[in-house]
Amino acid sequence: MTAYDSVQTWHHVQSPDAVRVLLSPRDARFFTPFLGRERTLSEAAAVLGVRRDTMLYRVRQLLALELIEVVSVQRGRGRPVKRYRSVSDGFVVGFQAAQEATVLELFLTRDAAQRHGLGEGLLCAIAGEHGWHLRIYSDGAGLYWEAAPDDQPGWQKEELLRPNAPAAWYTNDQLRLSQDDAKALQRDLATLLLRYRQKHQPDVEKVHTLQLGLAPLHAPLLQERQDEQEDDGG
Repeated sequence: MTAYDSVQTWHHVQSPDAVRVLLSPRDARFFTPFLGRERTLSEAAAVLGVRRDTMLYRVRQLLALELIEVVSVQRGRGRPVKRYRSVSDGFVVGFQAAQEATVLELFLTRDAAQRHGLGEGLLCAIAGEHGWHLRIYSDGAGLYWEAAPDDQPGWQKEELLRPNAPAAWYTNDQLRLSQDDAKALQRDLATLLLRYRQKHQPDVEKVHTLQLGLAPLHAPLLQERQDEQEDDGG
């Protein structure tokens, strides 16, 4: 069963402030610990690695926006301990309520924070007491650039595949594939991702970001790449 199939009821969000929180990666991270599960304020703060007073401010905000609710109160010595949960397991936001002008703009806005995290992780994987330089060359399809450490002029990203190297990788390729081959690649990527999702261990401290994307290029973008090759004498 997929996560989508497990949602029994969908909550339609109309409030512009609530929509902003759900669509903002910076704000939505404080909502995520309560989505589909119960947690105390302290538990949520521990999950996110933030201070309790920071989490308290966010919980009050989420309550006011009616995105979470108190589901139980445990009374004992000291202050009562409240458990919070999202008001639904799934939320629907009408696109007209989003601030972005187009779906593409919304995609790029939400993708930016994850791309930033990926970039930081890649640089940390080959970090050291050195500067950086860029290597620019043809990859057979057009201009290609990559960053390399100054103290390793012959460095190749394949060195990251060594057993003692961090589990980091990045590629941004353009492939000319038949429809059958492109669909086969799509299925292979989806199957590989599902296999490792099954190995997910919530108690493992280290988190890896995995960002997959596959799409047929829009004609104008493809023409731009071909123009680059012609300008290079290709």
